[in-house]
Amino acid sequence: MSRPYQKVSKTKMDGLSAGTIRDLNLLSRFYFEVITANSRGILRKPTPKDFLKFLKNDYKKQLNSLEPNDEPLQH
Repeated sequence: MSRPYQKVSKTKMDGLSAGTIRDLNLLSRFYFEVITANSRGILRKPTPKDFLKFLKNDYKKQLNSLEPNDEPLQH
């Protein structure tokens, strides 16, 4: 059985590395853009292909939002 969400304290969030925060933000967007979107229509579990498609689209969005003088994105 899944546990309900837990609020993370500000001190704990401040202690996380930049990479961990980036990963949490990415997983949060995946949850809200893919998983909750599927729950409104046909119910099915997201597949690894769905996650890869989301990553590609997210990367393209980030590239399109860069200014010409910005540094390239890092993986």
